[in-house]
Amino acid sequence: MEIVNTLALVFALVAIGYTLAWRGILRDGAGEALGDFVTTVAIPTLLFRTLSQADFGSVTPVTLWMTYFTSIMLTWVVATMLIRRGFGRDARSGVVAGLSASFSNLLLLGLPVTFALFGQAGTETLSLILAIHLPIMMATSVILNERAEIIDGLRDQQTDPWTTLRRILVSLASNPLVLGIVAGVIWRFLPAELPGFLSELIDRLAALAGTLALISLGLSLRRFGIARNVPQAATMTALKLLLMPCIATLMSLVFGLSPLQAEIVIVAAAMPTGVNPYLLATRFGTGEAIASNALLLSTLMAPITLLFWSFVARTIF
Repeated sequence: MEIVNTLALVFALVAIGYTLAWRGILRDGAGEALGDFVTTVAIPTLLFRTLSQADFGSVTPVTLWMTYFTSIMLTWVVATMLIRRGFGRDARSGVVAGLSASFSNLLLLGLPVTFALFGQAGTETLSLILAIHLPIMMATSVILNERAEIIDGLRDQQTDPWTTLRRILVSLASNPLVLGIVAGVIWRFLPAELPGFLSELIDRLAALAGTLALISLGLSLRRFGIARNVPQAATMTALKLLLMPCIATLMSLVFGLSPLQAEIVIVAAAMPTGVNPYLLATRFGTGEAIASNALLLSTLMAPITLLFWSFVARTIF
């Protein structure tokens, strides 16, 4: 019952954001402004505070990462094969589909849900995944898309690897989320403590992250209607909400994760699709409908599937 109440509260905040946008209560552009604040200030501050103060104890990040990213890799491969061979789409659409089926919304939804279900210890464990999640997923997407463009006949040869790497590093170096993670890790190993005023300011900004992230997610969902490629998007949604957490559950047993680590990995894998696949699809110029529909459909179904996988995780571990 506690899990039901927690998830009900989380998705009630998402519904409030959606209703505010649907009824036009907030001015045009308010959702984008709030989303910018959440992703550039509130969540980076939360990540900094969490990582700078975290006591990971006996947590072994390597097995945690191997478990979670194995579920990403296998789900991505299945999604790409289904889009390419089952639906006859091009290679670039396969990249977008793979990303849509495996990129969890760990920021706007994952952090608030994890804190609500597992407290500070759960947030610290999820932060270990977040520390490498965005860089790996961005880099992989860019590299695979360049290969897909060659397969689709849009370019004659692959870009110089150093050019690609430089472009990725520049993008990551200017990303507030990455900066928050790096700053938190560095500060954790410094002997100095934050001044009282600065520490309280960071705590207050971090405290805003969860609630505002959920409302911002609801506001952003209003922009995505159900458009073309619904069967493809529904397939990616099924892979995201069913296959990926199933693989994460099996891998948690294989790698012998602790009960808390296993529950975090499974719930993280069961999160709906994030907005990044849509942003990258827009950048790549293909698969926008698949990504946007998968985002909306998976978020609408997530209350049910998250409850199911939370129950599975607690029953097994």
